[in-house]
Amino acid sequence: MEYLVLICPRCGRPSAARTGSRSHECPYCGFVFPVANASLVGKASSGREAREIIRQLLDSGKSDSGKGVPN
Repeated sequence: MEYLVLICPRCGRPSAARTGSRSHECPYCGFVFPVANASLVGKASSGREAREIIRQLLDSGKSDSGKGVPN
């Protein structure tokens, strides 16, 4: 199963959604947003790969949205 790594438009934190999903709920702030309108920062071929991309984004303290990601 493939995953998309998206940036939440409300809190700016990255999370993974399954490819083909129409909407996604941010696990950090609970905001539900359409996947088609989200900032895509990566694609992964597995959940493990998606978690690694997210970990790297969180460790770097930033995302492609330009918002700082709180630790």
